[in-house]
Amino acid sequence: MKLLKKANESGLRSIVIEKDEEKRNHLLLENFTPPVYCLNADAHNPEALEMAGIKSAYCKAIVSLFENDALNLRIALTSKVLNPNITMAIKSTTKNQTENLMDIGVQIIENPFEIIAEHIHMAINTPQTLKVVRWIYGLCNLYDPPLHLPRGKYIVCGYGRMGKSIYEVLKQNHFEIAFAEIDPKQKEHFTFQEQPKVLIGDGDDKEMLKALDIDTCVAIIAGTNDDTTNLSILATAKKLNPKLITIARENELEDFSIFESSNIDTIFIPAKVLINKTINAILNPALDLFIKNIHLLDESTMSTLTKKLLEIDLHPQLFTLRIDASQAYILNDKCSTSTLPLSLLRTSLKNRNFTNNLIPLMRIRRKEIMLLPDWQNNLEQNDIYLFAGDDNARDHVEYIANNIYEFHYALYGEEKSFF
Repeated sequence: MKLLKKANESGLRSIVIEKDEEKRNHLLLENFTPPVYCLNADAHNPEALEMAGIKSAYCKAIVSLFENDALNLRIALTSKVLNPNITMAIKSTTKNQTENLMDIGVQIIENPFEIIAEHIHMAINTPQTLKVVRWIYGLCNLYDPPLHLPRGKYIVCGYGRMGKSIYEVLKQNHFEIAFAEIDPKQKEHFTFQEQPKVLIGDGDDKEMLKALDIDTCVAIIAGTNDDTTNLSILATAKKLNPKLITIARENELEDFSIFESSNIDTIFIPAKVLINKTINAILNPALDLFIKNIHLLDESTMSTLTKKLLEIDLHPQLFTLRIDASQAYILNDKCSTSTLPLSLLRTSLKNRNFTNNLIPLMRIRRKEIMLLPDWQNNLEQNDIYLFAGDDNARDHVEYIANNIYEFHYALYGEEKSFF
């Protein structure tokens, strides 16, 4: 539902394929403007996909985020046959599924558990970078303290899809790990090269947590697929070791979250991570590309960038500009005959002697990426820029890019004659 709301806000029309009557009724009650139509059918049915318009020239993308990996793969295969050129955003929860999706040419493959595991890795090694990434995803504010996880022994409750991803990250950082798993069948799937301590039983069992040496642990991760179990595990663990850092997986994406009122140090919500990642990848691919390359910037640079962003606003806007005839008509025309610096775009149209609150985060030129480009770089046709700024800066960039009179004032400091 949040994905549909964001698409509507961005001016994109959506069609939903849903066979569950309760979910369809819930969609109707949302009363979207413009309306979001819902087709009563199985999403993997080729006829349903055709009726939804997958073969239309106006159909830009298909999104499949089912919990069932096999169903997502089937939808991807069917979509590829019906429209080989369509952009696909498909959920994957295993490495094997990801490889299968890559083999059939899926452009956007989202694994929420891999994303969360990567966030844990950054919380251990690059907390300033993580804060900016989480801000972009809409998971925190820029003024929040950075999430920093200490080194030491960790207890992980649940060896499911998320537990496996977290184990790989903790092992990569040479942490001591202990597992609590409620399902004895899961023990058959353990693939540890260096066998950690694993106990089978309820994660909220005091005796089992003591057997896992909770008194010497620095953190516990409740990563099961049941919210009640996760809350119970952390409540019990906190009583046994009050200094313990608590990390929870929240499965249900609700407007009111009991987790936020439970004094838990860190909450990861796979559904929210997945939705925000998909939105960025489809609606703002440059932003998604920036996140993928942000690890190239060191912690000192990220700390400085955060301060600059906060100087703009508590909640700066992120937007892109492509220098072509459709998005920047004047700039595209002038770049072919003149040398124009990037700094032209931060010129205030109220007073040319002042600059707007604008930060260039990334430039894409002929598939080459430059992070935090210098203002003295020259503009070229087909450049793509990712900016952070306030409303005023964004408006002025658009005026300079598309209005000959505003462009003339920004460049020369004088009003262009109408004659």
